[in-house]
Amino acid sequence: MNLLNGLFFSRHKLDIDHDKILQEVKDSRYIPKESTHNSRPHYKDTHPHHVFYEDTNLYDETYLTLKKAVTNLITGIFGEGMLEQIEIWGHIIPSMDQTTVHAHRDVLNDAPGLSWAYYPHSLDNSGGITFITNVNGFDHNTPVEPVKGELLLFSNTLLHFTPRNDSGEERISISGNIKITDKLKDELYKDMDYKNPYWFYNGRC
Repeated sequence: MNLLNGLFFSRHKLDIDHDKILQEVKDSRYIPKESTHNSRPHYKDTHPHHVFYEDTNLYDETYLTLKKAVTNLITGIFGEGMLEQIEIWGHIIPSMDQTTVHAHRDVLNDAPGLSWAYYPHSLDNSGGITFITNVNGFDHNTPVEPVKGELLLFSNTLLHFTPRNDSGEERISISGNIKITDKLKDELYKDMDYKNPYWFYNGRC
């Protein structure tokens, strides 16, 4: 666990073929094919200044590989049936580009969930990811450098952005969103001592 002014994010190594995933994300952008879980428009149909411009839908096989790996991870942390994976997409940032400040919160869900970012490669001077927290009215930026094969797990309410990619290559990652289930809500309601790991990521309500 890594502390961010009262909230935490965690780092996890995924046991999957990172080089294969990297190539599949590239291919899914430039050689798209039908998939069953599209949540993002094609980048050519999106304004370059929109955050969706960097996003790409994944091939079914890539999606299922990440869904299985992340489901195993969150089950190991929270238990069976506590969280549900709802979105996974690729993220490609061209050289000299960056993402704007944003969060992944699901406005239709009444309780904060989790988001994650996975890195099938790491590049020098690629910008990493920067988390933003606020204490006493002051913003604090915490930069985190990506590590190949690593997944970062954090609250979906946490603001973040990617600084300029100065690596000279495309910077590629995969992101996902997770919502809490009614089963976990029931557990949290009874958790008067705040022992559930959920509180580390989203704070005490």
